[in-house]
Amino acid sequence: MRPYHSQESIIATKRSASKRPILIVVVLAVAILASVLVSIAIRNHGLSVSSISSLFSPQQQTQEPLLGAKNTSGDKRLPIEKAVYKKLAELECKSADIKTRVSKDKSTIEILASVPRGKPFEAVLFDLSLAAKGTSYAVSDCIVDEKKQSAMLTLQSRAKNSPLVTVSVLGNERYFSSTAKMAIVVENLEDTSYQLAVSILSFSDPISAALVPGSKKASLIAQLADQQQKEIIIRLPLEPSAQIPPAFVQTTIMVHYSKEAILSLIANSTREVPNFTGFTNIWGSRACEDTRVMSIVIGSIAKQHGYFLENRTTKNSVVPAVAQELSCPYTHVNARIEKKTSQEIISELKRLGVSAQACGSMIVTAPASKPFLDGLTTCKAWFRQNGIKLAFVSEIVKQPENHISK
Repeated sequence: MRPYHSQESIIATKRSASKRPILIVVVLAVAILASVLVSIAIRNHGLSVSSISSLFSPQQQTQEPLLGAKNTSGDKRLPIEKAVYKKLAELECKSADIKTRVSKDKSTIEILASVPRGKPFEAVLFDLSLAAKGTSYAVSDCIVDEKKQSAMLTLQSRAKNSPLVTVSVLGNERYFSSTAKMAIVVENLEDTSYQLAVSILSFSDPISAALVPGSKKASLIAQLADQQQKEIIIRLPLEPSAQIPPAFVQTTIMVHYSKEAILSLIANSTREVPNFTGFTNIWGSRACEDTRVMSIVIGSIAKQHGYFLENRTTKNSVVPAVAQELSCPYTHVNARIEKKTSQEIISELKRLGVSAQACGSMIVTAPASKPFLDGLTTCKAWFRQNGIKLAFVSEIVKQPENHISK
């Protein structure tokens, strides 16, 4: 027996059957359109069927996230980008100093940065190369162009479909705030012409003037140095193993002198050379090995809130130990410039500047002369370009571990 169908149901069935060909046509059209769009995407982005399927493979989850992929943290940058930006921040780059460009096909990320001056580009590139640590990236190339004062680092990933990253670096007008320090101590100013002394003390950057008390122009040069806001160091003659020059017989501290005699000589020196910040020694190969004498000398300096800069004249010096025990700030001279011509002095200053960068600071002594002033003036720009700050000795001198501010 056939089931009963009303007239309305029969009419609805016929209408439904008449719409099926139209629906099939619409579905086919959508499928064709989707196929065309996929083909265009593959052609524009250089993707292959295998590369598209690899995006969904389990191995892909360990690779660098694709550029433009959704990031729940809100930061759409890749891990390698974040690492490079972090290194640039450590290099004292501001946000305004950094720009990023992404190629249309997103296969290359170019980071442009303006880095403060003061570090060689090779050192900057090395710091930036550390950004690749912990990522799939490694350095594939690096270039330094000294003429254009620029450099470029290329980072390439071992992961498929990860973009190439290039970091282009230029120098800007600022200088690194954390730089090597070099203190230059000029000696024998009291033995030069007044005009030369004025020229040297008028040097715009910090230098220290080491003066011998008792000399004819010592007090005058000390006043001039103070007016030019230069640091003043008293040069104390200490007994050497060799014979003392006649001009220093009356002012040299001898190992057989009493405490009162030693303190009297120190007091005389501070009256003749006022506004001092520290002391240094002339000779002293014998006196610097004598604990009693140096305890008197260093103790007096500590009470006057000065420091002691040692010109090392003997391997058996007791000065460091005595300074530590008596809480007196202490350091020693690292090098002395004995060159005669300005060109030789320039080369020596640059060599010592590189050494200062390696160890953080350097104290250099040099006799006052016109070639020295010319060499120092010439090197001024080089110091700034290489991040070397000229400083006073007091900025470098070491405070003893048990030093108490007075």
